[in-house]
Amino acid sequence: MNAQLTIAMIFGVSTLAATKFDRTELELPRSLPAFRLTTGELRIDGMLDETVWREAEVRSNFVQRNPLEGTAPTERTEFSVIYDDEYIYVGVEAYDSRPDSIVSILSRRDEMTPSDWIHVSFDSYSDYRTAFEFWLNPQGVKRDVRRFNDEGEDANWDAIWEGKTTTGPHGWTAEFRIPFTELRFSEKENRNWGLQVYRHISRKNEDEYWTYWSKGEGGWVRHYGRLTNLENIPQQRQIYVAPYTISRLGTSPLYSTDLNPDTYRLGQTWGPI
Repeated sequence: MNAQLTIAMIFGVSTLAATKFDRTELELPRSLPAFRLTTGELRIDGMLDETVWREAEVRSNFVQRNPLEGTAPTERTEFSVIYDDEYIYVGVEAYDSRPDSIVSILSRRDEMTPSDWIHVSFDSYSDYRTAFEFWLNPQGVKRDVRRFNDEGEDANWDAIWEGKTTTGPHGWTAEFRIPFTELRFSEKENRNWGLQVYRHISRKNEDEYWTYWSKGEGGWVRHYGRLTNLENIPQQRQIYVAPYTISRLGTSPLYSTDLNPDTYRLGQTWGPI
């Protein structure tokens, strides 16, 4: 192969990787109908091998925001959303042409590390200001964030949810199971939520978003796409159990003597409540 042909091929691949979308394409509204799980339950193992994942609709039209704003991502990302009476499930396929280079850092929960990450965020109030966000990295480390006032972020918010990941020859996979009790939403038969899914590829410092807005624009939650087809979700009851103990100690100075000046313990009780 001669040098000119090699250069042309390299230039062609680079051009494809950095395909610039025009503004009309970037501003197209994004939506996804959630798929109702009616029988059985999903095993949360990061595999996405159940039949229901193949029945749910898939979205993959992500856009780079960093480092090449408004261009096609260098790696493909796909996701689907499923729900039942208690949970909402999100499955994400993060394809990678160099799976041996995926940055996978094991850390404590909620610790922000320079790892690859998948983020899933719901505006379940549908107020374009509030969102509940869930993160997984390839090691299965979890992080969650509550967004408020459109651009505000509360990283101290902690939710109870499940997430598993697997890494394979084509990249890595993230599977989320989030109880409806951890989300806030109005009592309607049919719901239309805000939804954002985005991915960080650490070695490339690349961020790709399902719904895009330019770095020159303000806001965050207001730019989410729409999650539709959430129907007849039963009212959720939020119950939290906080175990604690109580103890009691009684003493009296009447029993103290010159030989034993300490007060005597009359009784001590303790136990769980």
